[in-house]
Amino acid sequence: MKPVRVSMNPAIVRLPTGTFAVSGVWIRVPDGTTRADLPKYMTWEPPVIEPEAPQAARWTITGSTGDSYRVEAYSGFWRCSCRGYEFRRKCRHIEEVKRDQSR
Repeated sequence: MKPVRVSMNPAIVRLPTGTFAVSGVWIRVPDGTTRADLPKYMTWEPPVIEPEAPQAARWTITGSTGDSYRVEAYSGFWRCSCRGYEFRRKCRHIEEVKRDQSR
């Protein structure tokens, strides 16, 4: 019998009706099967967990007309919620935050 690939760490369940390898699916195994024997019936590799991306730094800036804009910095990239940034990809709100950060 070829081992079944499973996505969860398998376990052994012993019931009056028999012994089973369990990991989302139930496979009947011989009585006396141990965890060391499980690779004969099921193969499992722990999932690779990617580290979370760092959160963007955020500032709220009040513009010259009194409107509030959100400036964000992430991995060296900057963006702003103002119309000027939308058209030119640069704005005075980002420059203001950068200037304040360098102080």
